[in-house]
Amino acid sequence: VGYLKRVYVSGLFGLVAGILGSVWMWNWFGAGGDYTLVMILDGLIGYLLAGIVIAGFVKPKPAI
Repeated sequence: VGYLKRVYVSGLFGLVAGILGSVWMWNWFGAGGDYTLVMILDGLIGYLLAGIVIAGFVKPKPAI
């Protein structure tokens, strides 16, 4: 698995976490759409930045 794929997976985790963590506030508490979008992007960007760093340290085991 290449570096960019590991970063991509990290970004997907951030997108899912941002959606699951913010959409319920929009639905149940009436948070605005702008707030919800910013919170989703915040999760996505945070996980992407962490993924960029972590993917550099985590290397797959070489094939035998």
